[in-house]
Amino acid sequence: MCGLFGIVSRGSTALPQGTATSAITALVAASETRGREASGLAVAVGNMLEVYKLPVRGRTLLRAERSRTMLNGLEDAIAAGDHAVCIGHTRMVTNGDPRNDSNNQPVTSGTLAVVHNGIITNEDDLWARDPLLVREAEVDTEVVVRLLESRIDLKDGLAAAVARVMAEVEGGNSFAVLDGSTGDIVLATANGSIHWTASPDGAVVIFASEEYILRTVVSGRGLRHLLAGSVVHQLPPRHGLHIPASGPSSIGHDTHETVPMPHRRAVPGRRSPAARIGAQLQAAADRIAPYATVDIERIARLRRCTRCILPETFPDLSFDRDGVCSLCRVNNQHRLRPIEELVRLAGPEKRVLVPLSGGRDSCFGLHVAVRELGLDAVAYTYDWGMVTDLARRNISRMCGELGVEHILVSADIDRKRQNVRRNVEAWLRKPHLGAVPLFMSGDKQFFLHAQRLRRQLGRELVMLAANPYERTDFKAGFAGVHDADREKERGWDLGASDRLRMLRFYAGQAIQNPAYINSSLGDTLYAFGSYYLIPKRFESVFDFRQWDEQEVESTLLDTYGWETASDTDTTWRIGDGTAPFYNFIYLKVAGFTENDAFRSNLVRAGRMHREIALARIDEENRPRLPSLAWYFDRIGIDGIEALRTIDRMPSLY
Repeated sequence: MCGLFGIVSRGSTALPQGTATSAITALVAASETRGREASGLAVAVGNMLEVYKLPVRGRTLLRAERSRTMLNGLEDAIAAGDHAVCIGHTRMVTNGDPRNDSNNQPVTSGTLAVVHNGIITNEDDLWARDPLLVREAEVDTEVVVRLLESRIDLKDGLAAAVARVMAEVEGGNSFAVLDGSTGDIVLATANGSIHWTASPDGAVVIFASEEYILRTVVSGRGLRHLLAGSVVHQLPPRHGLHIPASGPSSIGHDTHETVPMPHRRAVPGRRSPAARIGAQLQAAADRIAPYATVDIERIARLRRCTRCILPETFPDLSFDRDGVCSLCRVNNQHRLRPIEELVRLAGPEKRVLVPLSGGRDSCFGLHVAVRELGLDAVAYTYDWGMVTDLARRNISRMCGELGVEHILVSADIDRKRQNVRRNVEAWLRKPHLGAVPLFMSGDKQFFLHAQRLRRQLGRELVMLAANPYERTDFKAGFAGVHDADREKERGWDLGASDRLRMLRFYAGQAIQNPAYINSSLGDTLYAFGSYYLIPKRFESVFDFRQWDEQEVESTLLDTYGWETASDTDTTWRIGDGTAPFYNFIYLKVAGFTENDAFRSNLVRAGRMHREIALARIDEENRPRLPSLAWYFDRIGIDGIEALRTIDRMPSLY
């Protein structure tokens, strides 16, 4: 889930001075959308390999003197007609502390250098299976380097070794493997997330994680003339491309030959082991446990609707003489449209962009798009810093198993988390249930990036997997926005008067609590515009196909080896790092959570019995202590003090 890129000059075509450096600079800048937390370069000239990597964004790395020296050496080799290669990486951290350079990329050992996009979901199994492999870092890419060293056979060559390793690793992974002693390079992908182009004679090859990134770079000065008319190719899923340093090459203007790569099938559903939590996180969870308590007995005594399970503390809720709530009395059933209409909306080429959060519904939606409807899908994730590691692993599983290209748009993770911290700290000064959604405002640029990607990729449709039963109107209700029009099934469909009412509420909160006026304000307003104001051309698969919880879960677990959480039995919201915190607040103060609203919607629609719904929320509403500890750690606040403040809030029951 990072950006990888590179340029290969095989020596037979002269590049204008500075062209390679300009290309690398442009590739770095464009690839930063996929990760800004670390970056690195590997340059191979002759039989010499040099690597430089730092826990900084790519453009900062390029300003370092060592980077300039490496690129100058690359330019000199190209000018002399020598074979020269540069591969690089911009990283969004998924595992391994980037402050330890051994966790950053390229990952090296001996003469091998590897850059990697994706997550190896069976990493623990690979290390355990082969006791001869020596682990020195935390990053999952290291296991590939160690496997390559043990699987390589000089007679078969590098490409054969990469194929052997691809047969062992699981997930939506793409690699660029460079042998610094020979200059040979192999590109390999499980899901098609590598694009490449070459000069007509195949002497210059450039590759990147995304087609749009590559097209932007090759249209730049210096390369435009060299690559005029060249085709941008996508490396097919489960294929590799060998670019040898010497000898004949099949890479050319009109012809190229890719090599099939074996694919490791997903393992049937598993539960993330307790050890995945980690000793440090478990210790943090134990520390906050005495402060993360709720009065279960008082909550159990709340009056609830006799038809669904909504409690009396739900905003703007009333009961009739039979105890039936006002939402049940005005309930409108979700009406399905013909599935053929969705296929038609995808256009004649059936090309769709499928947002993939790593949650169960988006993952199932990708399954429906590819396996059931046969659509040409590209998956897209907006990572704003609160996507959990478990969600990222499940994204990798889905894309690897389905062979679907995955485009990641990574926010400036540190800045986003700082913004969340500032809003949480401001909220804790004068807490109000209506202002809780501020904690999630940072993810709303998802909509803006989805529209931009749809245009860039030439896709007819953005196909969501919005669950019609996940309506959580109470969040706006606590802000005084009580939308009576139950025909509106999307949160962003609020009418103009309701939007104005919401803005007035937040303006009033800021007047009462000036701490909200901080450096995160611009991002918050940007989020409001992205969610409520920009036009949206989205369709949800569940407007055309019935959502069924048992089918969703069994498909993901049994077909894709989908991973569940260690601290809850539910599969809902386990990919969202913010949900355990805001649901704890709602439970503590109002006596219910999103789970109560969700289960009530299912009961109302005849999709679940009321008694089962009540039993479910007893399990699902339990505070998720490890997830709370993770959240506090990520945004950098004192969890105990936060929980003490919440404990002092007057409850609604």
